[in-house]
Amino acid sequence: MEQASNSTDVRSIQNRTIWLLWTQGFENAPEVVKLCLDSWKQHNPGWDIRALDLAELNRLIDLSHLTDVGRPDITPQVHSNLTRLCLLRRYGGVWADATVFCREPLDNWLEPYVKTGFFVFRNPGRDRLMATWFMAANPDNEILVKLHRDYVGLWENNRFLSPRSNLTRFSRRAFSRLFSRNPKRTAGWFGFPRTTLKIFPYFIFHYTFNKLVFTDPDVAHKWSAAPPFEASQPRRLTKLAKDPTGIATAIDLIESGSSPLYKLNWRIDIDAPYWKAVLSHLRSTLKRETTAHL
Repeated sequence: MEQASNSTDVRSIQNRTIWLLWTQGFENAPEVVKLCLDSWKQHNPGWDIRALDLAELNRLIDLSHLTDVGRPDITPQVHSNLTRLCLLRRYGGVWADATVFCREPLDNWLEPYVKTGFFVFRNPGRDRLMATWFMAANPDNEILVKLHRDYVGLWENNRFLSPRSNLTRFSRRAFSRLFSRNPKRTAGWFGFPRTTLKIFPYFIFHYTFNKLVFTDPDVAHKWSAAPPFEASQPRRLTKLAKDPTGIATAIDLIESGSSPLYKLNWRIDIDAPYWKAVLSHLRSTLKRETTAHL
């Protein structure tokens, strides 16, 4: 696992809450989601694990002015991004997607990376500076405050076409070749495609962050000052599913402890040989560690 050097300037996450969401309720979630929730509970006994459903989420934050049923542009992905951003802006803490498996307690690795009060994994794709499936922040952190301002403002001040419209689908494909080649070029999505065509890309949340880093010197300084942690390692289990020797490599990877988290997917076929073996091994690590603490 990548290690950041400790520093007396480290700024810990003030709210020791881990936020997870499955809108239908975790009791109705797929088995892989339930396994991920168990991993957070087991590895982080000193944290408050908030496994939310939609009703509890609505008691915590109010997104009704953005997410009314008359807005086809507020997709489930957009709603999910607004949710994590608004929860962290109001309360702070850690957001983890329901399909993130915790392999290592947060207290064992996170603190050195949050000396600026904001942490995300980096470079999940050639066009994105940050991954959004795990975020840690203090509610008054400058990066979070400005990202919240810009992303919420994007939906308050614009009405986009439905992503299902033919124009949106065609334009997304065409403009992706032009604007999604690297993080700097993604700023182009906020010009003509937004103002005239009224379309937005799938990774609009990520691109809003890109734009903030490249246009705000204070944010750029804080971003460059924080120790980086690449997103590639937590995603390796998913990528190995396509490898003929993936099972053995995945089990070695899990045992190595090289990544504190693993980003999974609730749509995986749990009966496929690869995922059957990997999920079984992840379960065994939880059982083994439970026994070790008895």
